[in-house]
Amino acid sequence: MERTGREVRVGTPTTEVDKIIPLALIHKAAADLTKSCERSRLSPTDVVNRAISLYEFLDEERAAGAEILLRRSDGSTVSVQLM
Repeated sequence: MERTGREVRVGTPTTEVDKIIPLALIHKAAADLTKSCERSRLSPTDVVNRAISLYEFLDEERAAGAEILLRRSDGSTVSVQLM
């Protein structure tokens, strides 16, 4: 994770493999992974690595008392709850 001012970059690319794990996805997660790969043109491995890093960052911030907010293009703001 890299912090630059107000921007936080999660999932810094790397070529080093630390751990290989078997992974079983439920149908919705598998479909979401496929859509994310198509939209981003990233590999499933890259999407999963970034998702894990993003989840860890958000969960750590939430545990420290931060509220996670999403600002939509129309200017509205919604609170994001991690399940």
